[in-house]
Amino acid sequence: MFNRYEEDYSSLVASLGDKLGSLTKETGEARKVAVAQFERELAEAQDLIKSMELEARGCAPAEKSKLQARVKSYKSDVAALKARLRDASTAVSRDDLGLSGTSDGESDSQRSRLLAGTQRVESKMKAGTDKLKDAQRSIAETETVGASILGDLRQQRETIVRSSANLHGVSGQLERSGRKLREMGRRALANKLIMYVMIGLLAAGCFFLLYVQTIGSASPPPSTAQPEPSTKGRRLLFAPE
Repeated sequence: MFNRYEEDYSSLVASLGDKLGSLTKETGEARKVAVAQFERELAEAQDLIKSMELEARGCAPAEKSKLQARVKSYKSDVAALKARLRDASTAVSRDDLGLSGTSDGESDSQRSRLLAGTQRVESKMKAGTDKLKDAQRSIAETETVGASILGDLRQQRETIVRSSANLHGVSGQLERSGRKLREMGRRALANKLIMYVMIGLLAAGCFFLLYVQTIGSASPPPSTAQPEPSTKGRRLLFAPE
């Protein structure tokens, strides 16, 4: 906003400088109209200075001092224009009263002072315009650097987003691998338990077989003697009739 106000101010004051140079050439009612128009435009220039001053107050401290110095210079230019306007207004009053001077030399001297004042204002305006151009160049360079930085930041953001996506993918793979490892661990534990159970059963079977063999070897062998034949039967066979 400050730069826009400054551009409007520069254009307006340049126009006032041109009008101030031709103001003394006007006569009668035309001069009054020119002076009134000049005063209105001068008031607009003062309003623009006030706007620039308000904008400068809201800037950073480093930039604020520079802008305030430029505003102070613009106030000096407006004060010089006011002084030239007072001289021109005095000339208008003298002309209206028929007291514009008794000689052409006095009028020429007054005109020379007005022209000299106009030249000083134009010189200051040119310096202000040059400063404005320098400021605009600096702003353009700053915008270029800012755009470059924004581009770099955008690329970095895209890189970070891609890296984040890759990290999420790796995290998912690690989670799946962890689940597989836990499942394999559970299977290995189950296999170990089954193996231990089988070993225990085999050991129990071996102990049982050893126990059976030990019991069998410790029991007495069965008797092989045949029973004596019964004598009673024999007697019956050989009994007398």
